[in-house]
Amino acid sequence: MKELTKALKREARELNDLAYRRELSAELEKLFEGFTVWKKGDKDIFELVDSIHAFHNGPARDLYKAHVMLSDSRSAVAYALAAGTIKESEVSKELRIFLEPLTEFYRKELEENGTET
Repeated sequence: MKELTKALKREARELNDLAYRRELSAELEKLFEGFTVWKKGDKDIFELVDSIHAFHNGPARDLYKAHVMLSDSRSAVAYALAAGTIKESEVSKELRIFLEPLTEFYRKELEENGTET
């Protein structure tokens, strides 16, 4: 794979950050539902604490590893494109073309695992 220009690397980092924020927000929405149920009195305080702990050790940690602990944002952006977290219209044509083989790889992986976009 050829090397990205500085501008495309910057775009990839920005898109990676956008995908991270969107995925983290979706997971926080699920956690927030637990707070709402607890506030209504339909969930025990310890169940809520367990949910917070599970969020921290599960989705929050996994997303951090996938988006922050990267030396290169290409894979995360290609995955986000394949999963629909980032729309093609949000990515420059040049970067989309560059990422196309990797994006297609992730699309096939998602289809095979039953998590189609």
